[in-house]
Formats: sequence, structure tokens, C-alpha cells
Amino acid sequence: MLTRRSLLKGVLATPVAFIANRLPAVPTNPPFTDDYGVASGDPQADRVILWTRVPEVAQRPFGEVVTVSYQVTTTADFSAGSIAAEGDLQTSGSADYTVKVVADGLTPATPYYYRFWTDTGYQSVVGQTKTAPLSDAHPQEISFAFVSCQNFTQGFYTAYAHLAREQVDFCVHLGDHIYEAGHVGLKHGYVREDNIGGGQATDLGTYRQKYQLYLSDPYLREVRRCFPWIVLWDDHELVNNYAGPQVAQQSPQRQRDAYTAFLEYMPVQPIQPLSPNNPAQVRLYRQLAFGDLLEVFALDERQYRDGLVCERDFLTAGCPELEDPTRTMLGEAQRV
Repeated sequence: MLTRRSLLKGVLATPVAFIANRLPAVPTNPPFTDDYGVASGDPQADRVILWTRVPEVAQRPFGEVVTVSYQVTTTADFSAGSIAAEGDLQTSGSADYTVKVVADGLTPATPYYYRFWTDTGYQSVVGQTKTAPLSDAHPQEISFAFVSCQNFTQGFYTAYAHLAREQVDFCVHLGDHIYEAGHVGLKHGYVREDNIGGGQATDLGTYRQKYQLYLSDPYLREVRRCFPWIVLWDDHELVNNYAGPQVAQQSPQRQRDAYTAFLEYMPVQPIQPLSPNNPAQVRLYRQLAFGDLLEVFALDERQYRDGLVCERDFLTAGCPELEDPTRTMLGEAQRV
């Protein structure tokens, strides 16, 4: 059967093979590291979100708090006169020892370096980030990259190795940071194994493990370190073809767990936090300005869409319900 993915695989087979031959080999089962690196996101003119996770070797027993210090500076050597922001915050097992901080009071359109450390022995790598220009500034150019659909089991992240070398200002991730379904063994063309949850994330623990597995890839860690990200989600952060009320009605706890893990591991600060009620809701759609040159509308194409009415695949006929003109992918909320 011809599917969208199989068609794309055929089209892309030659350039992907060419890239792979020019890059260092990545072992089929790369050695796992519990240091998940750093990341930054949602750049604005005076602030940016910084992220890390305290690795297991630097954690205290579950539930005990770890104090994390951070610094943001204009120079790579973190000299005293170049420090633009610094502070302390706390994390614990309740957040899976992930850390997010909004570093503010920064200068527009300025590159920065940042790092984290703890009194338990963690010293992060140095991250690179950048603020956006003021909304009324007149930048001549801004360079963006965008990526999506990074299925760990179906290939190596050689594109990320190349992207990390590019001189881009910002990067947009369009979703599918993880795939909830994995594959046990390396049969049927899968090149890396993902047996978490027996191949299926269904609760908070297994969703967290998916992000950890994906961040075991050194190319992914490096590209998250290099520049600030604007992250969206798609369906696989929860479940394949997730649409609107579908999962909320069937498994509200699974939806809450998937949302929680995404918010823990992504450098994003929701506009409205995860709601305590069921079904869980969180507002991620937002607007970011980059001078008078560009506005980015980061939209949520999953949480507000109408539910599935029929199953279809690439180049196959749908059902009459798909033609209903009242159906929506974005919902009414994002139209405001």
C-alpha cells in the first residue's frame, strides 16, 4: 500500500544516503547518557526560556528538592562583567528534575550564552541562544530553520548534525518530538530500537522515558543547544491521529500525562497552564514578533480540531462527513 510516509521515503532516499555517508557514523544502539543537555525557546526582545534536566547522578531521593543555579552572559567565558541574568530555582522528582526559567531583562537581537549547575555536582554544557528584535525594529534578514517528525526508530538524526553547523538565528519544530509507539527489535526496516512500555507510551512514566530516549541522541542534544526554538506539538506527543476530544473521552489520564511530559521536556512556557480538571487543557498557541519583518503564529492543530470521522490514507477516498463545511482543524479559540 502506498502511504504518505512510504512515498516520502522513496523521494528522499538518495539525498539522505548522501548525507549519511559524509557524517560520522552513529552506532545502531548509541550509548545512553543521562545528561540531556540544555535548550532555549520562545525568544522575545527581552527574554528567552531556558531548559535543562538534572541527571540521575546529581539527583537526591525522589521528592527531595535540588537547587539549580543559572547564568546568562554575552561572552562564552562567563566573565563577571558580561553576566546579563542569573539566579536560582528548584526542581524535584515531581517535575522529573526538569528545569525551566524565563531569563528576562535581556537586550533585543543579542546572542547570549547560558549554563546551569547544582550543589549536587551537575554542570551543564554551555548553551547558545538569542533574543528577538524589538517589534518596531527593521531587521534586514532573519534566518529560520524548521524541522518535524523525528521518529527515533526510523533513521539517524544526520540532518540535525548538519543543522547544528548552520548559522541560523531561530528554529521552529512543527511537532512529533517523540513517537508514542516504538518498535521492539530492528526488523521491518527499523534502525534503532524503542521498547519503552513494550513499544507504547501510555502513562507519565513512559512518556517521560520517550523524551529521555530521544535525547540520548547526541545530534538532537547538540541542535537543541545551538539556538532558540519555537516548539509546537502534533499528534504523536500523545497518540497517532489524535484529534480534539478523541483521547479525552477515551483516556483522560493518558492525555494529561502526555501533556505533562511535553511541558516538562520542551523549552516552552504555556500561555495558560495545564488545567487541573479533566479533560486536561493547556493553551500553547501564541504569536511571536521579529521586528517588522516577520510574525510567527505558533498554532495548535490538535487540541481544538474536530474528532475523526473516518479512517483514510494517502490517495484514498474519505467519507462524506469530511466534506462538512463546519468542520475545523484550529477551532474558534485561535481565530481571535
